[in-house]
Amino acid sequence: MTTARAPWIAAVTLLVAACGSPSAAPAPSVRAPAAAPTLPAATTPSSTPIATPIATPTPKFPPGLYVMRPRAEGPGGQLELVGATLAQSVQVMGAFDVSADAVIWGNGTDTIFVARADGTMQRIQAKGLNGIGRPSLAPDGQRVIVQATEEVLVLGGTPPPVGAVRHLDAVYVVDLRTGAWRIVGAAPTRSSSSIIQSELPVFFPSGDRVAYWTIEGQGCLVIKVHDAATLAETLTIRGYDGTAGCYQPKRGILDGVRFQFAVSRDSSRIVVAGQLAVYDAKTGARIADLHQAALDGLAAAGYKIDTRFPGQAMAGLYPLGASFSPDGKQIAFDGGVEKDGTYGVIVCRINVDGTGFTILRPPVPVPAPQFTNNLNFSPLWPQWR
Repeated sequence: MTTARAPWIAAVTLLVAACGSPSAAPAPSVRAPAAAPTLPAATTPSSTPIATPIATPTPKFPPGLYVMRPRAEGPGGQLELVGATLAQSVQVMGAFDVSADAVIWGNGTDTIFVARADGTMQRIQAKGLNGIGRPSLAPDGQRVIVQATEEVLVLGGTPPPVGAVRHLDAVYVVDLRTGAWRIVGAAPTRSSSSIIQSELPVFFPSGDRVAYWTIEGQGCLVIKVHDAATLAETLTIRGYDGTAGCYQPKRGILDGVRFQFAVSRDSSRIVVAGQLAVYDAKTGARIADLHQAALDGLAAAGYKIDTRFPGQAMAGLYPLGASFSPDGKQIAFDGGVEKDGTYGVIVCRINVDGTGFTILRPPVPVPAPQFTNNLNFSPLWPQWR
């Protein structure tokens, strides 16, 4: 009996000791709560990334030397880029200007045509002007200077337009946003002894000046420069040396005509195409004469000047038009030539120091020279941008 109860007593004694005191209430038995399940860290719901749209590049006319290939059926022709192929076909109606964004020309009416590089076409009407041609764009693309007349013209004849009497041209700055225009310089005049008019305008790449060709005094061929904002005259390039005297090509092709001209990209220099003389655009002083170098280069290449037509002021057909390279180190020009009985207009290049004469392309046929008054001005109209 005693031996049988011993295990029970030992168990009770052990239980009391565990409670600390026989008088303490027994502590309830508590099961430890189960551990909460581990949840993944909060995350943002996944989504497909949105690609940043890539802007489509705006089409541009590429840099280079542009010319117009004349057509037989009327004035104007196909725009070409020398040594390359244009992505779009542009038919211009005469002398043109070109920028990265647009090609612009007139068609002898009151309308200015703008062909954009994206293929769209815009027409700006300058009401009150007629015979619009030979445009030159301002660098902001919102203004253009043109040759035109305020006389009413009768379309027809060869070349069009012509009227009952010879119309007189002046130059005008036209706002391409509105078609509004302002005349630059004096209005043209007609008298029994002379006709005074203004032609072949140029907008300076700096945007602050415009210039044009005109006649002054007793047949002096001059270039006048005006402020583009106020239209006040700021400079007149006069004699051979520029600052004084009277320029007239007394020796014909050996002097070259003062007619079409161009301004360098930095607006510091003016090149007169027919003379191939370079003038300071601020002072009017002559700083280079490349004419003889061009004549020598042509002869060395086996060409002669086209003598079928007398040219402007009896000064021949070479050179006709000119344009500075973008860096101002070279001049591209064209002229009417003949070789082995074949006639055409050749495109050349020369360095501003008179070296490096190069023929850029073979002569281009001019099937209808009457549309440039028998090559009195360039049928190719080289423009280097």
